[in-house]
Amino acid sequence: MAWIQTVDESEASGIVKEEYDAAVARAGQLYNIVRLFSNRIADAFGIELDDFLELRRDFNESNG
Repeated sequence: MAWIQTVDESEASGIVKEEYDAAVARAGQLYNIVRLFSNRIADAFGIELDDFLELRRDFNESNG
């Protein structure tokens, strides 16, 4: 069985902590799919980190 290393909630910082917090705010808990991408948040979407942050901010602003 394969094992994918993830960032634990208690150890999250920076963009990973922001994404974890946003996921909990949306869903009420942190699902494993979010943890799965914790080491490569921006790479998971195939974009640069700055572009990712801008897209996320735009989304959050338009969705309250």
